[in-house]
Amino acid sequence: MNQIDESNHVARKSFWADAPLRTSRRGQFWVTAERVTIEGQAYQRGPMFVAWEAPEHVTQPLPIVLVHGGTFQGTEWLDTPDGRPGWAQRLLESGYAVFIVDRPGHGRSPYHPDVIGPTGPPFPYARAKQVYFSDDAAAAQTQWPFAEADSAAFDAFMAGYGPMPADLAASQVMDADRLARLLDRIGPSIVVTHSASGPDGWLLGDRRPGLVAAIVAIEPMGPPFSATPGIGALDWGLTAAPVTFDPPRASAAEVRAADPSALRIPALAGLPVAVVTGETSGFAPFGPAIVEFLVNAGAAAEQLRLTDHGVFGNGHGLIYEKNLPRCGDVRAAEYRGRDVADAGLLMLAGEFLGEGDRDRRCDDVDDARARLTQDIGREQHLADRPVVRQHREDDVRPEGVARRRHHLKAVLVVAGPRAVPCADLMPGLGERRPAVSWSPWVTPAR
Repeated sequence: MNQIDESNHVARKSFWADAPLRTSRRGQFWVTAERVTIEGQAYQRGPMFVAWEAPEHVTQPLPIVLVHGGTFQGTEWLDTPDGRPGWAQRLLESGYAVFIVDRPGHGRSPYHPDVIGPTGPPFPYARAKQVYFSDDAAAAQTQWPFAEADSAAFDAFMAGYGPMPADLAASQVMDADRLARLLDRIGPSIVVTHSASGPDGWLLGDRRPGLVAAIVAIEPMGPPFSATPGIGALDWGLTAAPVTFDPPRASAAEVRAADPSALRIPALAGLPVAVVTGETSGFAPFGPAIVEFLVNAGAAAEQLRLTDHGVFGNGHGLIYEKNLPRCGDVRAAEYRGRDVADAGLLMLAGEFLGEGDRDRRCDDVDDARARLTQDIGREQHLADRPVVRQHREDDVRPEGVARRRHHLKAVLVVAGPRAVPCADLMPGLGERRPAVSWSPWVTPAR
């Protein structure tokens, strides 16, 4: 037996020793897929891995589903390239049950080209630099967490990238089908997408209008009818896969030829959507055209430009960047408009004030909180209404739109993810919204 030479052993502190302890429930499961027969043998095509975590006491009425970007995996929501906790933990700390998926053929969701189809091109370092921290944006992009010369950090960031199906339309169909069946299992949810998963949000809204409560699209793929190198083309407007227009469109060519104002998507009527864009991102200019398309489709869509709320220096990877709040007891007043969370808070205050005041800016977060709390008192009846109705026609009425938008506002408070717990921002909201019975991992706070 080999003996350890303790004289040459240097005591080293375990890297997990300083990590904060937290109590939560967690688990994982599969959204299974159809069987296909190849040369007389049955295989499962494109199952989707789902990891979930919920705090000891869930205080928010809706779970959040986090959908990662193209060629990546669900780990992008767990931490940042420089080791800070990511959006998933921030949302968990704010009282949400969180579901993180690995889209079919990504991450822990297995990929075999004989079953799913050929892979697209690999994601090279040069393309990552172009997308996330290009030389053209270097002067203004102050929030990216590592320098190109930091090869260890760059390697760690790139390690999560893998294959993606070459057929973008088929990949989106798989994504939307598995995500729809996930919502069938967990109930009405807020869906947060990033980059190339943006189209999955629109397709999911089309498939499950009664279960998608709101969509927060972070730097979504666009603009309409465009093509993204290495990923594919949005032949149906904002998606590569078909969606249900009214009147019906038989082909992508027919959609492209149509008057954009006539491209209604009934299932998206009244659906609250926030399209979030950073200052230096090459995807930010797509925002207005994406929002216009969604508004024409019938959605209650808006672009959240971080610069409009005093948040500067962010790029396409804003979910990883340095102005994400750090661990600990974070208070909104400490940031005063300098991080993504405050942008969501300021947007909330503007929306509750109504159309006439929406362009009015708050001087700081304290003012935003005071104004928002006052207006929530006047709008308390909204919190007592059901989260979402099963019949979409009910949501095209103004009261239906207002009800659904109310719930999007709640998640935008933590869309940075969090600046302040919802209970602190909205006194009494937890009492007015008991835990929902369809989620076995949700328990009322004691």
